[in-house]
Amino acid sequence: TIISMLSVLVGAAVMILITSKVRRKFEELDSGLSDLAKNLDALAEEISSDPGYKQSVADAPSPAKATEAVVEDEMEALGLKIRTMQYEMERYLDYVHAQAFTDPLTHVGNTNAYQEEIRRLDEQIKNGNADFCAVIFDIDNLKIVNDCFGHSCGDRIIRGAGMAIAGVFGRDRTFRIGGDEFIAIPLGLTEEQANAKLSSVDAAVKSFNTTPVHPDAALSLS
Repeated sequence: TIISMLSVLVGAAVMILITSKVRRKFEELDSGLSDLAKNLDALAEEISSDPGYKQSVADAPSPAKATEAVVEDEMEALGLKIRTMQYEMERYLDYVHAQAFTDPLTHVGNTNAYQEEIRRLDEQIKNGNADFCAVIFDIDNLKIVNDCFGHSCGDRIIRGAGMAIAGVFGRDRTFRIGGDEFIAIPLGLTEEQANAKLSSVDAAVKSFNTTPVHPDAALSLS
């Protein structure tokens, strides 16, 4: 009986010791997660303060809302916060990527996007499965428009060119590679189909010029 009682007491002491260590570990974990949550809140506030980012997600679908029930478990609450922050980070990275590869004036691809496309096409050429054509556009007399009627008028001409080209070839296949230069790289077109699209670009330019940006300035593409 004495041996049994001593065994129970020793076992209880060991359990108390183990429980105490586990409790300390959980307290340290809880403290670390609380600090992480504070850092996530600060990061979320910094991201959401970017006016461009706020505008880009204004009309975007919101993530699934968490249940309205009160989350009593701190670990579960922190997990929910981390998952929400992960979604926001992914959306912000998409926004940053778009900013890095989009021309801000025309919203078509910029030179970064163009270089990425060139690298992709080079790989296809090496593999022998490339099927594309390139159409280079140049805005006529843009410098004269800027000098005579102002850069705001010139910017509207540039935007009109981007709209006309991207409206036919698609924004993902259109790149602004200079101040007055664009290139469209459609895939899988015959020469006849490409020429038909060029005619469509001419029609889009004429449509744009029905409401000219200035009486003496019109969009013209070579």
